[in-house]
Amino acid sequence: KAVETELNALIFPALRGALRGKRPAERETRVDGRPVDLGGLLGHQTLGTIRTLLERDHITQAVLPAALPQDGRWMVGELPASLETLTGLRNPAAHHGVLGRDPAIDLRDRVLGVGTEGLIVRLARAKMRRPVSQVPRMVRP
Repeated sequence: KAVETELNALIFPALRGALRGKRPAERETRVDGRPVDLGGLLGHQTLGTIRTLLERDHITQAVLPAALPQDGRWMVGELPASLETLTGLRNPAAHHGVLGRDPAIDLRDRVLGVGTEGLIVRLARAKMRRPVSQVPRMVRP
C-alpha cells in the first residue's frame, strides 16, 4: 500500500502539471473502460491502474519522462515489471488469502531494499528530485 500511495503522490501531480491547459484529446485516456483525465485532479488510483498507465498508456509514456526528467524513463520503463511482481504477491494476500513466509520475505525485500535498492527508496529519491512546481504547498490553518 505504501508503494501505491507514493506513486499516486508522485505521478499524478507531475502529469497534471505537464498536461494543464492541453486539449481533452491530449490529456484524456481510458483505463479499464473508464475515462481518466490525466490533466485533472484524480482520486487515489490502484497499483494495477498505475501499472497499466505506465506500461500501456501513450500519454503517460510520452509526458512522464519530461515531467520527471531524472526518473520518468525508469517509471515508464523498468517500474511496471516491478509493479507486476508486487501486485502478484500483494493482491492475493490483501483480498482473499494469506501470504506465505517466503513470498512475504520476497515482498519485503523488493519494497524495502534488502540486498538491493528498494522501491520505497527509489520513489523517495524521485520525490526529492521532482521539480519544485510539483511539490505540494503547505496550507496554514
